[in-house]
Amino acid sequence: MIFTNPLILAGVGAAAVPLVLHLLSRSRYRTVDWGAMMFLVAADSRQQQRSRLRQWLLLLIRMLIIALLAVALARPVIEGRWAMFTPQARTTAVIVFDQSASMGLEESGKSRLELARDAAMTILMHCGSGDQVALMPVGQAAGSLDVTPTSDLQQVARTIAELSPSAGRAKLSEAITAAMTTLAKYPKDIRALYLITDRQAVSFEGIDDDFAAAIAAQVLPADAANSIRAMIVPVGTHESENVSVDALTLISPPAVKGQPGEIEVSLANHGDTARPAVPLVVRRTNPDEILLETTINLPPHTTRMLRLNPRFDQAGPQLLNASIRAGGLLSDDSLDAVIDVLPPLDVLVVSGDQRKGRFKSESDFLSLALAPFSNLKRSGPDLAKVTVVEPPKLPTVDLAEFDVVVLANVPQLPVPMVRTLEQYIYDGGGVLVAPGNLTRVDAYNELLYRDGGGALPAPLSPAT
Repeated sequence: MIFTNPLILAGVGAAAVPLVLHLLSRSRYRTVDWGAMMFLVAADSRQQQRSRLRQWLLLLIRMLIIALLAVALARPVIEGRWAMFTPQARTTAVIVFDQSASMGLEESGKSRLELARDAAMTILMHCGSGDQVALMPVGQAAGSLDVTPTSDLQQVARTIAELSPSAGRAKLSEAITAAMTTLAKYPKDIRALYLITDRQAVSFEGIDDDFAAAIAAQVLPADAANSIRAMIVPVGTHESENVSVDALTLISPPAVKGQPGEIEVSLANHGDTARPAVPLVVRRTNPDEILLETTINLPPHTTRMLRLNPRFDQAGPQLLNASIRAGGLLSDDSLDAVIDVLPPLDVLVVSGDQRKGRFKSESDFLSLALAPFSNLKRSGPDLAKVTVVEPPKLPTVDLAEFDVVVLANVPQLPVPMVRTLEQYIYDGGGVLVAPGNLTRVDAYNELLYRDGGGALPAPLSPAT
């Protein structure tokens, strides 16, 4: 036993004060023999003995009270094997908190992580003054498990309140090893390990008899292995019903300003129970607009896809969101996608057979398909702005000003123009080769295909 305030032990000497006062206060009298008293002495002797015994016992109790008060103020601490059975012993606890993705599963209107948070708060409520706690969240994508216990339980509570489901996987074997290593540093304390988890099998990988033996042999001293209380605090049930938004994609990109785009939403039911009338909302945030609001029936273990055709009236990045309300895992009930909406495409058509007259050349039909409003001299959103040039004028054109270059029935290109066109492709430009009756197949294969080393993805064959 040791004392936190040993100087106060000097107060034990004050226990003699009642004895001194008793001796000083004893009555002093003179004995006078009186004949009639001889008949009372015998009867009163037994009563005097009992009174004297009570006085000495009362004096002893007073002295013990003063002595015990001095010892208590000296704050004794019991060490060694018997320390854990004394209420004065400090408790050191490690809370391993599972915050993996599955902890976001909602059951009966409350997520598993909220249940785990309540359990951790209950553990803190049972800690006394001077106890210390280390919090080890597991399931984060990255982070260290080297956590030092602290007696600031309010700070631990604030950290617990801020925890949220993470995208990582809970590796409980690493957390338990780190927790036992931390607890081994406090052999004189009451030590406890609390494992709060929803008991996913993947989280317990590597935890077996060999793991327990390694912990006992490598981390803990042989005489302390049994003095650590380890408790699993389960949260949630074994339910695994869940509906998720799996995909929100643009079909046939790119999206062009003023043109409708085709968006596909994919929903999946991962459970064994059919989910009727799952509410689905698809919206965009710039401007804030609901694109689709409907319900969908999902049989067990089924994936359903819906398509919608929103119109993009602004160029630039557009944020789309698809969300459902189906309970279960909340983190996959919503999905965002950024759609890069381009202004009308600048298309350069190099026409190798340009003729006079309306709709006498292939480029006339292509221009009408890509820009019908401007060709018909009407107002409206065209997919592209089309510029038509003949092959001799191509070297004078800056290809960087165009998104797509169409080689429409061009007989052949000079070598310098081939190099310029290849650089344009490497810089991100698009090239559409439309061979025709004037195209020289051998020249294309020699300059643009080059046995697979050129820009042409495949060799051309003679027309049939």
